Amino acid sequence: MIEQIDIEIQAPPEEVFQFLVDYDKHYTEVSEDHIERVVNIVDPNLEHPDVSFYFRQISPISGREQKVRGKVTRVEMDKYIGTEFLFPTSLFMTTVEEFLEPRGEGCLLTTKIRFTFIAGLTRNARRKVVEHIRGELEEMKEILERNESS
Repeated sequence: MIEQIDIEIQAPPEEVFQFLVDYDKHYTEVSEDHIERVVNIVDPNLEHPDVSFYFRQISPISGREQKVRGKVTRVEMDKYIGTEFLFPTSLFMTTVEEFLEPRGEGCLLTTKIRFTFIAGLTRNARRKVVEHIRGELEEMKEILERNESS
């Protein structure tokens, strides 16, 4: 099951892409429930990167602190970032993909979130996660557009 979020951002795809690549630098800025994000880059090869990450946040489902681990699966400069989540998050949500498409002076950011069968049984929990991610993307948009107008 896939949920999709589309956000138009009045910033060039290159700037949005760089924000996503440097997300750990902005992590606590995009959501008040974010605590920490750490990225470990062993090999930045775009087609087969060896890049892992973890983040700590207050869970949008339980309201408790949680640690989520994952890895970057593929990158296309200024166009695409694919990530995969590790156990136990992968029992609920497997991947998030970010697609960037130029739109005039800005771009369209499409985020596809793949949920498992288990997530399909917990509709309310899935909705909370999608709302949380949408909020992060809206805040990212605001930050980028504020920087564009400066």
